[in-house]
Amino acid sequence: MKRIFQNKNKKETWVVCEKLFGIVGVEMNIKGDEIEKEGFLWRGDRILSKKGVRRAGNSFSEN
Repeated sequence: MKRIFQNKNKKETWVVCEKLFGIVGVEMNIKGDEIEKEGFLWRGDRILSKKGVRRAGNSFSEN
């Protein structure tokens, strides 16, 4: 999986997510430091709850 996303920018990552997993991203209506904070919250939520496929896609594109 890591090889699929390696050397891909955010838009390219979403194309892969849409094709492989049939998911669409969640639009983030925030900017600056708030994006980073929200990303950490989403990753934590995903790990703790084992759900949120759309959030997983966002996390892939940020890593």
